[in-house]
Amino acid sequence: MSRIRANKITDKIGTGAIELEKGAHLPIGMGITGAGGLNITGVVTATSFSGSGAALTGIDATSVKDSAGNVKIQAQASGAVYTGIHTFGTNTNFTDIDVDGHTNLDNVNVAGVATFASAVNTGALTASTGTFSGNVSVGGTLTYEDVTNIDSVGIITARSGVDVDDFISVGSNIHLGNAGIVTATSFSGPATQVTLANESSDTTCFPVFATAASGNLAPKTNESKLTFNSSTGQLNATKFVGDGSALTGVTAGITTEALVKTNGQTASLDLSKDDHKVTATGTVTIDVSGGSESTAHTLRIVNSGITTIGFSTYFLFPSGGQPSLPTASGAISLISFTIHRAGAVGISTQLISGASINFS
Repeated sequence: MSRIRANKITDKIGTGAIELEKGAHLPIGMGITGAGGLNITGVVTATSFSGSGAALTGIDATSVKDSAGNVKIQAQASGAVYTGIHTFGTNTNFTDIDVDGHTNLDNVNVAGVATFASAVNTGALTASTGTFSGNVSVGGTLTYEDVTNIDSVGIITARSGVDVDDFISVGSNIHLGNAGIVTATSFSGPATQVTLANESSDTTCFPVFATAASGNLAPKTNESKLTFNSSTGQLNATKFVGDGSALTGVTAGITTEALVKTNGQTASLDLSKDDHKVTATGTVTIDVSGGSESTAHTLRIVNSGITTIGFSTYFLFPSGGQPSLPTASGAISLISFTIHRAGAVGISTQLISGASINFS
């Protein structure tokens, strides 16, 4: 094969670049190099291109593929479809993602801190922990499932009350600071029982209420004696202490008992009362029971016939003997006495009595 060797080849008149009418063939490993440029008005076909493509124009790429030929970014009319994992931050120039429009994300895993400058609208939000420095508003129902503790530093305000449903088990407590514990001890059937106790000493500091099927609020056995009938509105207690100025229907003052006795009977005066009236016929003995030391009493005796009155040995009269009372029918006698000593086991009652007055 013949060769033509020359340092430079030009056109035949030496005024322009050489023209290759039939093209040119470059053997493997050979190429065209030089400091100048390569201007082609036609089509350049190659198996690959190497170098900067910054000045290229008219490139229309609809997809980006990985080394295996799988499409990872597919252009479409509404935007682009991304497939696989996309990592941002390996280059310091691309550490942030700024999205001005609407973004739909099926799953988002955030390893660090996620900051939202404005409202976040979501259908369902699942998280292991959450910290809110501002206010949290819940428009619907806030449900706590499998929550062990709820720690509130401030005040919890329940505008419509607190509804404690069947989820509280027997023996569980509601702690009210150092004031006490509300303990649910029974939730079986229609009867329930609630105790308010002191947290530090675990002692009851308020009556223990139990709602019975009859509608009564009754105390726990051997605890404070307080009953309330919801149907009648009646409240029963062993003792009331405090201001009773607003109570109505209360009778205050001397309480009286009236006894009617005939021949051979004994009139036993109940010394829990203040005033005693005995209407007697025949031979009647006056006796006493109960009473408290230093309480004063009056005894009125009315003869409904010929009557002879006798007194038990409890009565102590000034003269040392019993007074002589009128026996005629219609006679009225008045005797006053004070309990000097209330009776007990082995100790007799002593009543200091005044002289009788005849109102016949």
